[in-house]
Amino acid sequence: MKVVFLALLLFASNTASFFKSGHIDFVSYNEQVNKAELCVVSANYAAADQFYDTAFSISQTPFGIDLQNALIVTLMLGKRDKAMMYANKLASLGVGSGYFVKKHVLTGLAEHPEWLGLLHRADSFKSGIRATNSGLIKKLATLEDACNQEEKVYQTSSRNYSDSRHFVKQIDSLATLLVRIFQKEGYPAEHVIGVKLVSDTILVEPGFAKIIFLSRMTPGDGGMETIYDDRFLPSLSEAMKSGIVASEFVYGIVPCKMGNEIKLPLLFRLNCSLYMASSQFSSDTDLNRTRKSLGLCDKSEYVKKARYNFIVPNNPFLIQPALPANYEQIPAQESKDAVIQRSTLIAKKDNCPD
Repeated sequence: MKVVFLALLLFASNTASFFKSGHIDFVSYNEQVNKAELCVVSANYAAADQFYDTAFSISQTPFGIDLQNALIVTLMLGKRDKAMMYANKLASLGVGSGYFVKKHVLTGLAEHPEWLGLLHRADSFKSGIRATNSGLIKKLATLEDACNQEEKVYQTSSRNYSDSRHFVKQIDSLATLLVRIFQKEGYPAEHVIGVKLVSDTILVEPGFAKIIFLSRMTPGDGGMETIYDDRFLPSLSEAMKSGIVASEFVYGIVPCKMGNEIKLPLLFRLNCSLYMASSQFSSDTDLNRTRKSLGLCDKSEYVKKARYNFIVPNNPFLIQPALPANYEQIPAQESKDAVIQRSTLIAKKDNCPD
């Protein structure tokens, strides 16, 4: 009981600053994180460290992925005390002690005198989040489970028009319930419900993201098609301005005009090569201008990050874009040769048989 009570106090202290802060300069935050990531992929960790400092001075609630990258940077620089500070901030997002014990890149933290205290606080924060917001977490988990079940049923069906129509109707019902949760309780940010982890170590998008993504689908003559559905946009836009949801997530998951204007070209792998498909939407000039207005990376910076993840696939950082799918996993209406002909080669691994 004492541990849970302590966790509740820790959690309340952690979130109080956010509820007082209101909107933040999320564009500047995005700019600083983008600069930090570009320094990371260039192995300029000292500069990356400084840019993360600036970003975290802008937002009281930095995202888990950014905290993790900053933590790894400080460990590489040998700044153990600063690394422990970031570790405690990550702990406040509910990662739990297993995250620090199992994530190999963080083993340097175990040498710090606060290591055991960190593990205790991590579990206390996790318990506090679950105890404080158990009702909300349970509602979201129920919707996520229902979505996964509907998707499983649909994937094993014949996926004809009737099956697709039924699937879309079921997802629409779940989306309606999720919208009501957003409207009543606000966007379920990481510091409210905790970050979502895979295998205790990999930070991923919240489970309800799939409902938002699938809710934009509708059955068409040639399969599923994307429609404009902005019912989530008001809640997500407000959350973005408050610095509790990433801009890329908002405009990447909700089909809207801005989403198309900042949409970067598709990447795909083919053997030892990484390609970028031709863009279907904005010109490069318009694309870069719009993305920079949100503080996001431009196309050339996107290519630089993609090339890094492709050439160094086992790097410890979580920097988007992640490794793309192989060509064979991407549905296409035209031949492989035709797609490659109008795509751009952006990276090729050395000493790799093609």
